Order: sequence, then structure tokens, then C-alpha cells
Amino acid sequence: MTAVWRKQEHYFIVRLSQDLFGDWVVIRSWGNLNNNLGGCKQDVISCQQKALSLFDSISQRQLKRGYSPSIPPTQYSKLNTSALNTSYQNTTI
Repeated sequence: MTAVWRKQEHYFIVRLSQDLFGDWVVIRSWGNLNNNLGGCKQDVISCQQKALSLFDSISQRQLKRGYSPSIPPTQYSKLNTSALNTSYQNTTI
């Protein structure tokens, strides 16, 4: 599951996937389209519900900070287990 937000020249991407060991991985990437400044943070979580909760809290935080979704919100707004069973999708900015 992937969510992408933009605010002017800034972007923020969060991805939720499961690794080969069965743990859930939340990866956050952010940066600026005009330069090479940015970063990445990765959280490994053993519980699916905690990973979904983190994904949701990150989504709410980005909206409060004035970011707007770059992909249709229907693709990630409803966080449920059926969405996690779909194939991993790559999203470009």
C-alpha cells in the first residue's frame, strides 16, 4: 500500500508492505523536487494492526500539515486487510 502527498515542491511518500520474515515495514520518504534534500525512515513492526495504525496516523499528520494527496484517496483512505492482499504497486511522483 502506498500513499503520496505533495505541498508545492515538497513530497512525502509512505509505503506499507510485508517482508519475507512476516514483519510489516512502514517506509517514509520525503524531499524537495528542486534539490537533493530529503530523507527516509523505515519502521519494522511485528503486528499488522499496529502497522496499519501507524500508516493511518502518518496519513492524518500529512493532511494536517497542508499536504494534498497526489494519488486518488480511494486507493489508500480505507485501511483494511483486503487492501494489503493486493500486489505491491509502484507510484511515481
